[in-house]
Amino acid sequence: MLKKFIISIISLSVILPTSLLYHTTSFENTINITKRISIFFLKILKKRFDLVNIFIISRKMNRVLNINSCFKICISQKIIFSIFGYDVKIISGVKKSEDRTLDGHAWISYNSKPILEDNEIIDQYIQSFTI
Repeated sequence: MLKKFIISIISLSVILPTSLLYHTTSFENTINITKRISIFFLKILKKRFDLVNIFIISRKMNRVLNINSCFKICISQKIIFSIFGYDVKIISGVKKSEDRTLDGHAWISYNSKPILEDNEIIDQYIQSFTI
């Protein structure tokens, strides 16, 4: 119970500032700042808590705050995971949808394995960049 509470509090304390960051700086600055923050935490903190619990709880916190953008969620999750000692990557991909328009999606990967929600399907996406 205490672990879930700690993950929730850290998630909230990261999600709100990263959402603000996303809306106040350029896309490139958001990515660069996210990388620097993540590297900082990874240098000083070790792995703790379960990867899956961190994922599930931080996703729930994003939903509570009504953040639905997969990229915004992944930006905050990259920092959250680094606070808990995990070096995750944000993978961004594109695909053509049935109406021939481009559709983009972002997801988290750890050790080259995607960490996905049950309803997340990424098979049709072509990876375009990694953070």
